[in-house]
Amino acid sequence: MPHLENLIDPSVFRRFIQGFLNVRRSATFSCGTSTDMIIEQSLMKSMQIEGCISRGRSTQESVISKWVYSMHATNIVCEGLEDLANVKMDTTDKHVDASDSRVKRDTEDIKKLLEWFLLHDPFPVV
Repeated sequence: MPHLENLIDPSVFRRFIQGFLNVRRSATFSCGTSTDMIIEQSLMKSMQIEGCISRGRSTQESVISKWVYSMHATNIVCEGLEDLANVKMDTTDKHVDASDSRVKRDTEDIKKLLEWFLLHDPFPVV
């Protein structure tokens, strides 16, 4: 977002930093919430958690399904924000886990784990 001023119309940018591009959930003048907070609140509400699936939530199938499906929606929103800001998560030092080489290595590791589980059934019939 540091380059947003160079990416959008100057008048739109001025209005944005003056708070005109906020979301109001009611007609009250002071109820505006910034767009980034709306995005965060909406994504976290859809996930209903703080960072992980088991933190204070049940592990029922419906809860896990909701979490998994919301992660897909979260990813779409994050990619859209990356496009808007003209940055990519895998180009920063903070996100080395998303680099192409790391993703390839993770894919290979997953294949190895799946092969191991095929040979060593974790749920044998007794």
